Amino acid sequence: MSLDSNLKGIHPTLDFRIRGLLAEPSLRRYGTYPAVRSRAKQEALYARYKAGRGNLAANPHRTLRTGPAFPYGWTPKGSWHMVQGDGYGHAVDLRRPPGVTRAMADRAVKPYLAKWGLKQTVRSEWWHLQALTSQGWVDGPMPSDNERPTDMQIINDTEKKRMFASWTLGGTTVVREYSSYRGPDIGEALPGISIIIDEQIAKKQIVKA
Repeated sequence: MSLDSNLKGIHPTLDFRIRGLLAEPSLRRYGTYPAVRSRAKQEALYARYKAGRGNLAANPHRTLRTGPAFPYGWTPKGSWHMVQGDGYGHAVDLRRPPGVTRAMADRAVKPYLAKWGLKQTVRSEWWHLQALTSQGWVDGPMPSDNERPTDMQIINDTEKKRMFASWTLGGTTVVREYSSYRGPDIGEALPGISIIIDEQIAKKQIVKA
């Protein structure tokens, strides 16, 4: 799969930083695996891990504690590879080139992590990188102000049982619909808002992510 396909669904800041990392001359042969996982995929990986037949995998049903610097009102749940409360995945696993060992890859990647605002959050996994952790954003470069998403919120149509993440990007309102309804208590309850959102997307007044 292409890099664009593998990074589909991750936060724009993480996307920007991962692409910067992989543009380093010594890392151009490196790639990534598909970053965003469904709950079912994470459950399968966790089951393999618990059975002793797979790599370390986060419990898809866990709730993470956040520190005072965490900038959002939502709480991270499950794996950072899963879509979080802002509508994005927040973790990427790198793929090393043929003939490169894990130790060699760790030594190659680590010198560039601070430059690109990325952190290895799992001690035993050189490949697992995040820009946002439960303690907040890792210091690092950001997309230009015109590309940086703002005004993020979760919109909950409690009547139609549809949920959307909404944000502003470059002066344009962007919405992403959740693949499944998560209940009436998440986000801002706006019964019937789905009709308006669908109309605005059709008229190209807002953009569907």
